[in-house]
Amino acid sequence: MRRGGIRDTTPVELVRFDAVSICKQIQCIFGLILLGGLVSCSAPPGGFAADDPGSRIASAKDAARENDASAIPELIEMLDSDDPAARLVAIRTLERLTGQTLGYDHAARPFKRDQAVKQWVHWYESGGEMDPKSGDMTGNLTENSG
Repeated sequence: MRRGGIRDTTPVELVRFDAVSICKQIQCIFGLILLGGLVSCSAPPGGFAADDPGSRIASAKDAARENDASAIPELIEMLDSDDPAARLVAIRTLERLTGQTLGYDHAARPFKRDQAVKQWVHWYESGGEMDPKSGDMTGNLTENSG
């Protein structure tokens, strides 16, 4: 028999050796998982580009609070959201920024909302302001930033 081989170790030493080896392997695996997670994970986009409605709603509220007319295109896009709360915040923010709803109702059926969204897109593409007395589009987008 060779000295220092497996045959010279007792069963207790063999089990202890395996337990230490397994612990080291587990530590290595967790270390690699953690390192891989840190390297591959980046923060998801926030603001209007976020996947979750909560982030988009927070951005819309910020736009309303700051009177940020530069957010109007994103707010118009939010009118098409699957989330009724996001649609409600979007139209209320647009109303605050522009003084208009253009007939949009966040709780309306999809085809009615689609018609109103088209009006909002047309309004924005034509320059953006409506005459409050006649309801006609004047084509002047007012910048309310400040």
